[in-house]
Amino acid sequence: MIPSQISIAPLLMALTVAVAGCGYAAYKAGVGVANFPRKTRAWNLAVGLLTVSILVGGSVAGFMVFANANHDRTYSDAVWTTLAKEYHVYPAVADTAFKPNVPFAGLHDGAAVDCTVSLPNVVVCGGEKLEPLAP
Repeated sequence: MIPSQISIAPLLMALTVAVAGCGYAAYKAGVGVANFPRKTRAWNLAVGLLTVSILVGGSVAGFMVFANANHDRTYSDAVWTTLAKEYHVYPAVADTAFKPNVPFAGLHDGAAVDCTVSLPNVVVCGGEKLEPLAP
């Protein structure tokens, strides 16, 4: 079965809330650093919280950018792997982005054919519907 694309919007929304929470914690810690006398226990805790909040918020923001930038590429790779494994269909042009129901130049059993994939499991190459190979 060919995987369908999963929306990453809920993940990005949750990570945005986490970054906002870290930003707020960093803001409050920065206010604490400004208001507490230097080198006291409260000041040291505020500096520690500020540092941790900035590091965690920056890391989560970096992960958000990475996930958003690579989501389509990862999905295409998963589909091409499934097509190669279950149908022996390969893209004729390397780095072809997968789009459902959009014809693409493919290779099936060594022959160049036009293929179309309809989710979840309809693969048509050269005018004939392909069946998945037995495991």
